[in-house]
Amino acid sequence: MDKKLKICVGLLSNRGFKGKTVLCLLKMIAKNDYDYHFAFIDSGYTIAENRNYLAVQAVKNNCDYLLMIDDDMIFPPETLTLLISRQKDIIGVPYNVKVAPKDKENRQQRNNVTYFPTNELTPIDNSNEPIEVLAIGAGVILIKTEVFKKLTQPFFTFETYENGMTKIGEDSCFCYKASKNGYKIYCERSLEGLGHIGDFIY
Repeated sequence: MDKKLKICVGLLSNRGFKGKTVLCLLKMIAKNDYDYHFAFIDSGYTIAENRNYLAVQAVKNNCDYLLMIDDDMIFPPETLTLLISRQKDIIGVPYNVKVAPKDKENRQQRNNVTYFPTNELTPIDNSNEPIEVLAIGAGVILIKTEVFKKLTQPFFTFETYENGMTKIGEDSCFCYKASKNGYKIYCERSLEGLGHIGDFIY
């Protein structure tokens, strides 16, 4: 009998999970037969600190993967199975940042998504295969635990300007650090029903 993959489902929030996020999580867990370890963090001064905590929990509990999910995301039930099937070290999903478009009709257009192509001059094809990216948002992201065993801590941190304003967020900093250590970052484009909950679903 094959050993089940052990997945650390890392959940982070300092404000409470959205009901729709919880519903998506329950549907996804019910759909899959993995060995789960759940890690939850609702304290810490920054989101980077919380992400670092979840990474350590994945390593300490001998998990194969860390699936990190923010408290304001919606995603389809097949998310985890699909991301695992891609067999990537680091793979996330595209979702809109919470910046409202100028007109209501374009709210669902993914013109402000949280990933950065490796070459902005190269057109992105319309296939459903994952694409390699420079960095991707960590709202829903799957990371092989072995990645954390090869990187130095802290895994997630911020880069700031001299005046203290944030220059690079913690998720992009992690991606850049992983890339410098030989890892590739991927974006899964085939999932439908992704959303970022704010005043409405972005």
